[in-house]
Amino acid sequence: MRVNTSTSYLRCLLFFICICPGVLCGQSGQGVSDSPLSIEMNAFLVVQEADGHVEEVAADEASPGDVIVYRATFSNHGESPLSGLRPQIPIPSQMVYLSGSAKPTADAILLQDGTAIPYTTQDQPDAPELSAYRGLRWNVGTLEPGQTFEAELKVRLPEE
Repeated sequence: MRVNTSTSYLRCLLFFICICPGVLCGQSGQGVSDSPLSIEMNAFLVVQEADGHVEEVAADEASPGDVIVYRATFSNHGESPLSGLRPQIPIPSQMVYLSGSAKPTADAILLQDGTAIPYTTQDQPDAPELSAYRGLRWNVGTLEPGQTFEAELKVRLPEE
């Protein structure tokens, strides 16, 4: 089984999850093209060379056992600070989050039922199963004009 890791799928999710300009930036009635916030989303396949060197290459799909890095850059191209910024990176349902791979450390885990719980690591007794993670959220606070925030996480497509 191969799974599409398309960044267009993730960009669409990112838009509906965290780029609702009127809610996110407190600027109701603002159109998407007018939004001061832009997102660049990329997916990379983690490849380990025979010599042990690890490399990331652009990925459009994954095979069982593959590790994918999802990396998102959020940029404020406006003239005013964007406050209350809480960007999210969704995790496709076929993928399993790799514990501790969030950079920087996330603020919350998003579960399939839509709830958000404080970020925990898998070794804590009350942590949900990694397969239950459907996204991670960061609490950026304020993104000043010209400033960017980059977040990433790693997932694995389980063996069949």
